[in-house]
Amino acid sequence: MKAAVNLSPPIAASLRLVAAKTNPSTFMHKNRLLKITLAVCGLGLLVFVVWLLGTHGAGKKTYSIDGQYSVYYKAYNYNDLRRRFHKKDQYKLFIVDELQHRVLHTEKVLMRDIMGFNLHFSDKESRVYWGLDTLKWFDLPRPIDVEGVRKAALQKRERQDAIRDSIWREEMRQREMDDSIRRERRRVEVRQQFREQQAKSPIPAEDVAWLEPVIRPWLDFYDIDLAQAMQLGVTKGGCVNCLREPADGEAYYYEFNPEDDTPSLVAMSYSPNRQRYVDLSICVEKDENGVWHDTGMYDVDQAVFLVDRRRKTKNLLIYNGSDGHVQDVFWKGNDVFVMVSATVWDVEMFHIEVYDIPGRTRKTYEAMPDSYTQRSYTNNVYLPSRRIVPYELEL
Repeated sequence: MKAAVNLSPPIAASLRLVAAKTNPSTFMHKNRLLKITLAVCGLGLLVFVVWLLGTHGAGKKTYSIDGQYSVYYKAYNYNDLRRRFHKKDQYKLFIVDELQHRVLHTEKVLMRDIMGFNLHFSDKESRVYWGLDTLKWFDLPRPIDVEGVRKAALQKRERQDAIRDSIWREEMRQREMDDSIRRERRRVEVRQQFREQQAKSPIPAEDVAWLEPVIRPWLDFYDIDLAQAMQLGVTKGGCVNCLREPADGEAYYYEFNPEDDTPSLVAMSYSPNRQRYVDLSICVEKDENGVWHDTGMYDVDQAVFLVDRRRKTKNLLIYNGSDGHVQDVFWKGNDVFVMVSATVWDVEMFHIEVYDIPGRTRKTYEAMPDSYTQRSYTNNVYLPSRRIVPYELEL
């Protein structure tokens, strides 16, 4: 059994102090606090130094035209304390060789010396110029290759143009292919509808018998079987050569002029006695050798007139839009004429109109052959038969 030792109060306090200092947990805690204190002090000192000296900024690089060289500047954003000792607008200029990745020249400059065009490359002299009050320059070690840049730019543009042209051609080819497929599907659909309607309203056999010999050249050109056409209708009571007065606001009234009273207009389709003719609005002119030429000067629409020289009338028969075109007129005697036309918008259709002037009737037929040729009857038959050189064949 141990005996208790009584210590005096001063000695007991000293022992407790020594035990506290030699306690490991207490020592580690104080060491941690010391490290945190030093880190905070160091960070604060760094912030103070940055604030005192100012932040460093660099301007955007400007390259020579060939990309061999570049210039840029660096500046200090000084604080209030540093402004007392440094010029506010002082910069440091750098001239760099971009190919060798090295700085060729540095110099302290003022802001006004490098603003705008004051700092620029001279392609002709292969120099860098700067300065407002005093002009300064630096000679570059290699000439600026302006011609090479132009050739490279031209080659790049040609490559880009070739790529765009190739893309455009491919898009056009694909579009034409898609349009061709769409048109063929549409033809099949319309042809089926036409056959169903033709079965309900076929062209009368007696009309085929007298009409076929009259328009034989046009039928043969497009390989049309007139017996497979259908009759659209018969209009009675219309006078196509009567003299009449224009109605208020009428846009399609045409007055008979003295120059219309002639039997020798080469582009017209005359009746056998040449007292009537149909004007298809074909513009022609004679050259110095006396040869007639189609001028190709047409409106997008086509106005077709019947001119009666005896009764002094000029009446509009039809006004075709851009998708239709009257190609020829065939006369059966002096009082009956047949007007043939083609509609080639999306689906090809052919129309036949028979005008009986004294009988005041108009019969209309429609034909749709199984195949279609893109050739123009007007250029290949109508104009050559009148010794007129077609406009398209002159190219």
